[in-house]
Amino acid sequence: MITLRRGVVGKHRGVDVSAKSAEGMPKLLAPPWHLVMQAKRKQISWEIYRQRYLLCLNHVDALVVLPSLQEGAAGGTLWLLCYCQLESEHCHVEVLIDYLVAVLPDFFKREDCGGVMPDLSFVEG
Repeated sequence: MITLRRGVVGKHRGVDVSAKSAEGMPKLLAPPWHLVMQAKRKQISWEIYRQRYLLCLNHVDALVVLPSLQEGAAGGTLWLLCYCQLESEHCHVEVLIDYLVAVLPDFFKREDCGGVMPDLSFVEG
């Protein structure tokens, strides 16, 4: 079981899943650049961003990306990296972690969910 954590590109070692610089299989888990820009320009709310990103993730076969994620795990922990600072209120990595835990529960767990289950109502399954 791999524990998923959110980290920052350049500050943590892990797998880059940012729209800006992710490469290879992990790039499939990055949000589309146009979606990131809509959010940065405040053209869409966080909730709309989250819903659209989950819809994008539904088109990715998580089992195809799984080996690259497992390779990035060190000591049972996988840092999923983005450019958002850890103090940021919203980051796609939080959505991605919830998604991966929901679709691959035999492989991943969240570092700390505080007993609150995430709303993944847009996840097909």
